Amino acid sequence: MSTSLTPSPLPRPVRWVVTGGQALVAAGLLLLVALATMQVVLRYFFGHAQAWVEEVSIAILLWMVWIGATPLWLLRSHLVLDILRERLGARGRLLLDILLDLLMLVVACAVAAASLWTYPTIAPFELSATEWPQAVYYYPITTGACLLALAALASAWMRLSGGRDAR
Repeated sequence: MSTSLTPSPLPRPVRWVVTGGQALVAAGLLLLVALATMQVVLRYFFGHAQAWVEEVSIAILLWMVWIGATPLWLLRSHLVLDILRERLGARGRLLLDILLDLLMLVVACAVAAASLWTYPTIAPFELSATEWPQAVYYYPITTGACLLALAALASAWMRLSGGRDAR
């Protein structure tokens, strides 16, 4: 089953990742709206806000950003600068897209590694309201960077195998 946001030329597992990522981002947005509404009602009608809402909202937002990057990359829906791309022929655009996929693979792996190296440094610290370890803010970075690396690898593979047109 394909939605309007998930084009059919994508292989089924990739469509699942795209649809799942979009669903998680939408669920996160609904949760953020619910938390903000709860906070406003508690603050203005009962004079008592919850301190943990901000910490949880930041964590949800981080998950939304990093999970949402994967469908954006797979769909090529991210912001682009197409000055060079428009001057290339079809083969040049394909090579450029593959090069950018491989560059994203390297960058995403580097970000994932850097976030893992950060865990021991921040592990002893806790967030003040929830008392969660501060590393909870780095979990989505590591997860999202790994997913983005896999998305870049899948995108390069699809282009190399001819399964995806060079736009």
